[in-house]
Amino acid sequence: MGGGGGGPGFVPVDRTRDVTAENTLFGSGERFQDFFNEGVEQFDFASQINAALDTAIAELGVATPAATPNIRTGLMLLYMALRNKRDTTASMDEIHNNAGAVIADAAVSDDTVTFSKAKYVAP
Repeated sequence: MGGGGGGPGFVPVDRTRDVTAENTLFGSGERFQDFFNEGVEQFDFASQINAALDTAIAELGVATPAATPNIRTGLMLLYMALRNKRDTTASMDEIHNNAGAVIADAAVSDDTVTFSKAKYVAP
């Protein structure tokens, strides 16, 4: 079984091996950890993320919402559905843009037992 006295599956470490060459990046003599630390210090992740999140998202136009939207489009559809006018009748649910135009609607039905809403589509 795995020798070295460490129990089954134990692989002894060769502590005599020089790992300096293995810790260099492209033979430049620069250690990977040093390269990584300097790279992180030079790149400000927080400001990049904040800049992306602070960018305004344009309202969606009249169209059937995509089955696989990108994050920006998906968030905007949810935001517009919550913020803007929304009309629901006995047979239709409508999402409006800021100007009041219908951008998507969905058929709805209720037989007093089950309420059902179809997918949103362009009006």
